[in-house]
Amino acid sequence: MDPSPTDQLLEKIGRYLSNALTAFESLLSEIGTRLWAAVRRTGHFVLRTLRQGLKNLSYLLRLSSIFLALVWIGSGCFEFTYNGSWILKALGWAGTIFAGAVILSGVVISLWPGFSEKYSDQRTHTIQFIFVHIVALIVLSTGVYFHYEFRSPVLAWAQTSLVTPLLRIAAHGMARNSAEIRSYSTEEPVRSRLKSFRERLLKGTSGQLRTSEESLLLVSVKCKGVGDNTWARANDHGIALNMWVETIRQTDASTILDIAVKTWYESTTGELQKADGAYFVDDIGTKYEMEHDRGDYTLFDGTHVCKGDEICRFQLVFPKLTRRSAFLYLHHPQFERLEIVPDWQNAPTPSQQ
Repeated sequence: MDPSPTDQLLEKIGRYLSNALTAFESLLSEIGTRLWAAVRRTGHFVLRTLRQGLKNLSYLLRLSSIFLALVWIGSGCFEFTYNGSWILKALGWAGTIFAGAVILSGVVISLWPGFSEKYSDQRTHTIQFIFVHIVALIVLSTGVYFHYEFRSPVLAWAQTSLVTPLLRIAAHGMARNSAEIRSYSTEEPVRSRLKSFRERLLKGTSGQLRTSEESLLLVSVKCKGVGDNTWARANDHGIALNMWVETIRQTDASTILDIAVKTWYESTTGELQKADGAYFVDDIGTKYEMEHDRGDYTLFDGTHVCKGDEICRFQLVFPKLTRRSAFLYLHHPQFERLEIVPDWQNAPTPSQQ
């Protein structure tokens, strides 16, 4: 019996749907295959790009390490130019010029077309200057420890901006952990050296020694600023600070000025800066440059905020006076010149106080 028209129609519809589903499945399979191929190609491209980027970064780091090491060497030679010996000056200038010529020629060669492709992968031709960086770090750390102020611009910046904050942070960590240290009596010398090292870094001075113990003579003074003032005001009149000297302490090796700083008004504050470059001149014109600033300054910007209701007191350490001068002229980089008149006749020693 022949199928009815309805059955024939349903059969045709079924065939059409089956063919459509098969075609749609083939289309999805083709799309998936092409998408997977595109993803693989994209992944390979990204990986190749990252690999090439890492290779270029490694090349740039090695190249930067070489140039930085040459900068350390040139800066170290330039530091000798500040020495008083003409031999060291000549050697310093010769080394600086040589290092500068090497750096300049290296820059020109590194910018030459095809240089990176030719030498970036040849590690045997790349000089490793890691030991130069280690030596530079040791030298800068030693300078901080012994309070040597580098005058070469690169070394001075690295000392004040990089090494000193890192060492002080390390010293703070040592101070926090010192309560947890338990050692035997044979370890006491090590602990005492660690304590001395922490004090040097945290205070920025030679250990903040007790001046009452090291002083030989304690001298009261009178101060005279501009006009009839008994203080010196800040050079920048926008900073409302006055400075004066309270006493002079004469030690075996130093002259220590007890400095006091206060704001003009009780409601104001002012930022006291480090006394880098401070000096005083005696009555015959001998100049005494500052050795240490024992002020309490912030870690990063190197200032101390003086509040209106307090007097900020600190000490400046200079070489020992060679004679009992009738007056001294103190030059602080932030303040006007201050005349100091010591009272030598009535100066008590610590044993008389």
